Amino acid sequence: MGQVGVFVSRVKGSFWTWVEGDLYLPAVWFSEAYAAVREQVGVPTERTFASKAQRGLHLIDRVRRQDIPFDAVGCDTFYGRDGWFRAELAQRDLEYMADVPANQRVYLSEPVIGLPSNEKGP
Repeated sequence: MGQVGVFVSRVKGSFWTWVEGDLYLPAVWFSEAYAAVREQVGVPTERTFASKAQRGLHLIDRVRRQDIPFDAVGCDTFYGRDGWFRAELAQRDLEYMADVPANQRVYLSEPVIGLPSNEKGP
């Protein structure tokens, strides 16, 4: 059995350190069939399933509540290709830099760039 962690790091110059982290657990771990396993390994009873992106956002929110300063969120392609995750960062007014796969479609049609025409009414 492998483990997948979700972590928040703080980077300043060449120094970096983890400031928050959590173990990602797949949805099946929250089924009745895994109740004994959850208890055996110490998963808190109040914990519920959250996707990796949801878990990551939860960690970012925890870091913010702890007043740990940061200027931007950087993330790899797993998070970068998740539209929900990026929208949640934007909703929180957080600047972010997200890798996306080379074949990621970022718009469905060529965006129109310029000012819309403005006709005054009568």
